[in-house]
Amino acid sequence: MFRNSYYRIKTDAGNNTVLYFSTRSGETIALESDTAAIYEREDYDSLPENIFSKLLSTYLIVPSQENELEEVIQENKNSILDSKTLYQVIQPTANCQLGCGYCGQNHTKALLNEGQMDAILERLKYKLENEHSYNTLEIGWFGAEPLMALSNIKSMTPRLKELADKHNLGYSSKMVTNG
Repeated sequence: MFRNSYYRIKTDAGNNTVLYFSTRSGETIALESDTAAIYEREDYDSLPENIFSKLLSTYLIVPSQENELEEVIQENKNSILDSKTLYQVIQPTANCQLGCGYCGQNHTKALLNEGQMDAILERLKYKLENEHSYNTLEIGWFGAEPLMALSNIKSMTPRLKELADKHNLGYSSKMVTNG
């Protein structure tokens, strides 16, 4: 027995077409409105075999006894365990020159202090020494406007590279900025 997935987004595309996006697989399929109605009713025996197979392979239809939330959590855990990259987001400041009303972030002019930077490095060291083996340390500088804390980034980067070298890892970083 099967049922429709909870992890889907339905959009009426017009022209007798309904789009379904599976947030589990990242795939979108287009169905004619009549076929979409059959899918919505969960009348799977009335679906053409190729459409049923596609809905099943994209996780738009799942086994009725499946706990989808548990499956998604387990898939994410497995993905993390399979990853050879330790990715860490660091927010060097909460200060932002834009202060957009929709952001929801509490903007302060505070930068990471030396103790906080040391704690981040200790956490990374712990992860590298106690979790599965990695081959890359990747840092994402993010939050508010990281360039407003360039001094922190300049201070931490050599220490992060040294940590990566000590564990025979590649090192890379990226930055999300509005400047």
